[in-house]
Amino acid sequence: MKEKPYKFVLRLPPEMREKIVEAAGRYRRSINSEIVARLEQSFSEGSPANAAPPLHPHLEHVLRSRLDADEQRLINGYRHLEQRKRAALLDFLD
Repeated sequence: MKEKPYKFVLRLPPEMREKIVEAAGRYRRSINSEIVARLEQSFSEGSPANAAPPLHPHLEHVLRSRLDADEQRLINGYRHLEQRKRAALLDFLD
């Protein structure tokens, strides 16, 4: 059985929406297909770090310097969990 795609509401500035509409028309794709294609491309060009905010590496360094090795392992493990497992873990901790 094929898994259903995840539905997501996205708010875009009008200018960004226009650029997406133009690109979708140029490549003969739907707006959704254009967004998915561009997201896939951004992740395939290297690590997702390419899209990180400018100060992200500095903030990561500052925050990680205050964590011991076990805390860092927990954070890395959490970041790799799928959303429903993250929610279950957070429920468990409450």
